[in-house]
Amino acid sequence: MSTLIASFFYVGYLRPASGTWGSLAALPVGFVLHGLGGFTLLAIATIAVFAIGTWATAQHMAATGGDDPSEVVIDEVVGQWVALWPLSIGLDQAGVEPWVFPWPGWVAALFLLRYFDIF
Repeated sequence: MSTLIASFFYVGYLRPASGTWGSLAALPVGFVLHGLGGFTLLAIATIAVFAIGTWATAQHMAATGGDDPSEVVIDEVVGQWVALWPLSIGLDQAGVEPWVFPWPGWVAALFLLRYFDIF
């Protein structure tokens, strides 16, 4: 179970650039969370996944003996959702329909997260 969570349903095993795959997989899930409950649900899910992911990562690393294994992408998922927070908050504050999630915002969030995560 810890590997399933830490690798975000085995997305972390995709190669190359497993972190990018994790961020890409987080986007549609973040979109659905925002659509179902706006920023509130996205924030609650982010905090919950952070807590569960911390446990899962510790368990996975203890079992595999790795030090920051590349298959652990739950941190990219949480980071991507945090990067979506400004967009989600802005849309909520503007009263925009929850299922509207304009592409410039999430594309910028993806590229900025990946840039800062890599460098």
